[in-house]
Amino acid sequence: MTEKLATYIDRARLNQHDAWTGEYFLGESEQRELTCFKCFIASKIDLFVRVELFPLANWLWSPSGCFVQFKVEGRSFRLVHEQNDETHLLIDKDGRFEMLLSLPDADRRFEDQLLIAIGNEIEVHDQ
Repeated sequence: MTEKLATYIDRARLNQHDAWTGEYFLGESEQRELTCFKCFIASKIDLFVRVELFPLANWLWSPSGCFVQFKVEGRSFRLVHEQNDETHLLIDKDGRFEMLLSLPDADRRFEDQLLIAIGNEIEVHDQ
């Protein structure tokens, strides 16, 4: 299976799950939260980096917070914005998302640390 096909299948599964839980149809306040999350990410990560990281990403809202789910080299990651002014980078390990990195929202090296953590995980996986 190609990576693109796997992404399309994952997206379809997410859409199906969202339809079952009612989260697919966001209300005005949830849509506003998701928009604010996207703006926050845009303020922390350069446009050219975002284009590379999130070309087929799923931007999602849940009661616990907003997150973006994306893939790099076939590995599934989530970037989750928490209520405590932190953002967590999670990786899917055997169907469970585990934390790789916790970044304070005010960290000036947010983008660099995020990219290094993703790069390290990909390199370790490829060995």
